[in-house]
Amino acid sequence: MKTKTPLQYPGYWKIRKVIKKLDTHFLNYNINFDEDEHILVFSSPRGGSTWLAEVLSSTLNIPVLWEPMLKRTSSRFYKLNFAEMQYLPKEDQNEEVLKQFERLFKGKGIDAWEKQKTDSKSLIQSNKVLIKFCRGNMLLPYITNQFNFKKKPVFLIRHPFAVVASQMKHIGWKDVKSTFEIPKNQHNEVYSKHQDYLKTLKSIELILIAQWCITNKVPLDDSQNNKDWITITYEEMILNPQLTVKRIFDEWEIETNVNSINFRKKSSTTRQGSPILPKDQLGYWKTSFNDKQINQMIEVLNYFSIELYDNDVMPKVLFNKSSR
Repeated sequence: MKTKTPLQYPGYWKIRKVIKKLDTHFLNYNINFDEDEHILVFSSPRGGSTWLAEVLSSTLNIPVLWEPMLKRTSSRFYKLNFAEMQYLPKEDQNEEVLKQFERLFKGKGIDAWEKQKTDSKSLIQSNKVLIKFCRGNMLLPYITNQFNFKKKPVFLIRHPFAVVASQMKHIGWKDVKSTFEIPKNQHNEVYSKHQDYLKTLKSIELILIAQWCITNKVPLDDSQNNKDWITITYEEMILNPQLTVKRIFDEWEIETNVNSINFRKKSSTTRQGSPILPKDQLGYWKTSFNDKQINQMIEVLNYFSIELYDNDVMPKVLFNKSSR
């Protein structure tokens, strides 16, 4: 007689759901975060934020909260009609929006998605976490204007052509349409003012490049860029990780031996087959596009007045210099 597995018993999934709900209640009741102690990391999807977050969290020995801005029905922001890549003016006075960010930083309402990279015990025992946002770039000026963190958030920016090449190879972007869809939500003016131009874009790579431009221009063009937050490029992180991470820790006034960090370890979300040698990794995106596509993508950068990148693999500006 075959022994039944737990999955085959009646009520298994109902019991599991109750246990998870009780675990969430217990977690949220016992968390005691210091709101101004958190480390915040911002980047574009496939922009290197997982790698940087894992380096920083392991070095500082703090747990990670994972992508609270991902659009999902369980998100604390879902009922607010937030887009997956939401923009808020830095002076926005919406009390309900502010309340939800306050709850996030207090550690209230944490769900299974947000704690997927850690465990309840680690969250309860810590007074701070690293929160990784790869869909929150346009919120960076708002968050730093509304909250005062002891350690400046980190804004990691990567060559848009490399970001898009990686996105197009990832299953998460398999359903991207070749027409740009402007989000129907509050504060979509960063999209709608470009409506006529966005209608002219007819390929997936151009749609994704435009998305990169819109979401990165907000923090890049802000007067407090690299002042209220620490701006670094993925390229300088790849070529000189010790110097880049040392700059971050210097800004935070934390002493650590950066030479002891294993920067060669791939992140947990690195696609299989990706090159690991820095010089190969930076130019790998060129294998994904032909000359015509690259020229068309450059035209999108020019329209949005993106001066940091062109068809060279390196950015025009390196930020490895303290802003203090």
